[in-house]
Amino acid sequence: MNIVGSKIYKKEKDIKSFYDKNGWVAIKNQITKKEIKKIQDDLNSFYKRHAGKKCNEAMIYLDKKDKKKLYYLNTISKQIISFKDIFCKFSKIIKILNNNYKDPVLEINTGNLIGLPKDNRLVLNWHQEGSALKNYDDMISVH
Repeated sequence: MNIVGSKIYKKEKDIKSFYDKNGWVAIKNQITKKEIKKIQDDLNSFYKRHAGKKCNEAMIYLDKKDKKKLYYLNTISKQIISFKDIFCKFSKIIKILNNNYKDPVLEINTGNLIGLPKDNRLVLNWHQEGSALKNYDDMISVH
């Protein structure tokens, strides 16, 4: 098996060609530093309002004192609009992979997994990366 990392594609046809050949594509630099900063600012503001501390400090505190609240806030935080802005960017890539179909791109399920700062645990319950929805035969997962 040939292992290939993410890269920057200069032409849309190169993205499509790689995808058609391999069944996947990893595209580098799709999210700008400005967009990442907006997400960080929004998460800090969200946690400050609901937990009294910026995101990292709130998560560390809640992990020790109130895991239910941490879980709840982490679950709700995926609705922050700056995350949605990022998801919308991928619509163009999905259209390229689907031969620029005129059909709209449906966002079936989106989310984020924010790890605890300075914690090397990776604990996930059983989950499935691909969607298991019935009657959809042209699904694309974006990670």
